[in-house]
Amino acid sequence: MHPYRQLVIDRSIASNKKITDEHVLESKTLQQVAIDYIKEYKGDNRFIHRLKYLRKVTHKQCRAVLNIMIDEHKPVVIVNRNPIPDGRYTVLFGDHEYTLRISEYEISDHGNKYKVPIGTQSAMMLIGPDNSNDYSPIGFIYPNRQFKIRHTLKDNDTLINAVNVLLGDDDPIKFGEAYTLKSSRCWRCGRDLTKAKSIIRGLGPHCAKILGIHDESHYANMKPDKVDPNMR
Repeated sequence: MHPYRQLVIDRSIASNKKITDEHVLESKTLQQVAIDYIKEYKGDNRFIHRLKYLRKVTHKQCRAVLNIMIDEHKPVVIVNRNPIPDGRYTVLFGDHEYTLRISEYEISDHGNKYKVPIGTQSAMMLIGPDNSNDYSPIGFIYPNRQFKIRHTLKDNDTLINAVNVLLGDDDPIKFGEAYTLKSSRCWRCGRDLTKAKSIIRGLGPHCAKILGIHDESHYANMKPDKVDPNMR
């Protein structure tokens, strides 16, 4: 794979702009990315497959190939969904369990190095025993819950599917509650919870107030055996 392919894809998706003929004419790198993509292509696009048999491709054909490449790598858009609240979530997928931390990506702090849209969130995964610090970045969640995984993890289908289970659910809070039941920590801020009421709710009093959760009828049917007896 051409070393600049992923960079071309990421920048084009972030800017939401098509590659033009002028871009291709001005950049030998874009031409090489297109040619490389044609050679390695294994998808269903007949136009690209036909180009494999040509001795030379034009700049217009390169432009078309690049835009097809970008479209085929765009994350699936989940329309009309509110952002996932910042917090920690435990997701089961098959035999795998993932603890994820979602937080706002502060563009002002990082200078938008990755050219992400405003409203993007960072996604991290717990990789060690320390629930506070042992997190490793796995990608970005764009507005409307579009997940873009890090290039080094792009072949981890199980992780991708687990994240999409969280993003595609109408009630993601239940994955936060699962995190709390496993760790006895607030799923929003990660602090230890010491009262059964807070553990059942999944949130400490301060975080519950921030999220506007005052009606506890949602938690009335929670089984008491899910709460540590020492916290009763």
